[in-house]
Amino acid sequence: MKLRTSTVGTLPDAAPATVAPAFAAHFTDPTYEDESDETTPFGSDEGADMLASWEEHRDELGPDSTVADVLEGDPAEYLGTHTLDDAMAVQSAGFTLLRLTGHIDAAGKQATLAALDQLLSPEMFGQIASLVQQRDDLRTWTD
Repeated sequence: MKLRTSTVGTLPDAAPATVAPAFAAHFTDPTYEDESDETTPFGSDEGADMLASWEEHRDELGPDSTVADVLEGDPAEYLGTHTLDDAMAVQSAGFTLLRLTGHIDAAGKQATLAALDQLLSPEMFGQIASLVQQRDDLRTWTD
């Protein structure tokens, strides 16, 4: 798994300037600000690091950016491993893109939903409320 590295280990301050308005308007559950629950997009060390790193390189993200760009790899390859870490990487990448740009590409949305389905499986976390919330919110997201 290739992730950008960062010396920052916590979720960046949630000042209005750091969160795309469309993200803030749609993803209103406290799940999206929770730094202590590893099932949330930015609660794991890897998810927090991914967000912090891309926040530092936000100028590299634009309206045509994809989840694959954030992952710096093909989400299908990550999902094909059926491992917890790779499913969480796709989950974090999808929500990082949404949080910073207010959009997600169609293929990236499907990959993020597939990652959430993997995380919701009994072999991983099972039906955890924060994951169900993320899945339901992402399903209703329209770009």
